[in-house]
Amino acid sequence: MSAPGPTTTFARLERRGVLLGLPAMQLAVVGTAVTVAVVAVHSGGAGGLVLSAPVWGVLLAVGTLHAGGRPLVGWLPFLGSSC
Repeated sequence: MSAPGPTTTFARLERRGVLLGLPAMQLAVVGTAVTVAVVAVHSGGAGGLVLSAPVWGVLLAVGTLHAGGRPLVGWLPFLGSSC
């Protein structure tokens, strides 16, 4: 029997991090989340932090959570190429 179709091989995941074990892309997203939160606190106090929570919360989740053994940020190139 032959193989059912072409197979795809992905590059090995990078395991070393730039800071706190996070690769550069994850660190950039987490840094952006922290920046949004700090700007919100300075401009609007606690109310600004609460109002901006959906923005920095999503950025923080995307920067730190993993799915399928890969960080969520690592899936973005695959999602972009399939559209």
